[in-house]
Amino acid sequence: MIHKEEIGALLRALYEASGFRLSLHDATTREIAAYPEGCSPFCAAVHGPCGLHHACLESDAAAFARKKTQEKSQKVFIMIIVLLSILLVGMAVMLFLKVMDSRENEAPSAGAVTEAAAEAVENAANAVQAE
Repeated sequence: MIHKEEIGALLRALYEASGFRLSLHDATTREIAAYPEGCSPFCAAVHGPCGLHHACLESDAAAFARKKTQEKSQKVFIMIIVLLSILLVGMAVMLFLKVMDSRENEAPSAGAVTEAAAEAVENAANAVQAE
């Protein structure tokens, strides 16, 4: 676990290297650490005469919203990959059963194979949604 002093030292070092005020926020966009405390000289110059502090806050909120959208998109992408993988495995099983049927002339019912594949897809979708 990183302590607040270590976070402060890291933010200070990054500020000294870049000249830009840096801050960390929690999931609700609340600032939890920053360096320097308060506004940097640049921010103070922009906020003061122009009253643009609200624009900075709006920009932060928009960045958080974009991040949440990206995370949702990544989860959907992973779910699609999992479902496609299950579909491919199901197709491989069906092909295997067809080959075995041609060797033994005892085919398992197509309904049983389809039900098993559908159950596997549903289980995978539920597992991804649970995450």
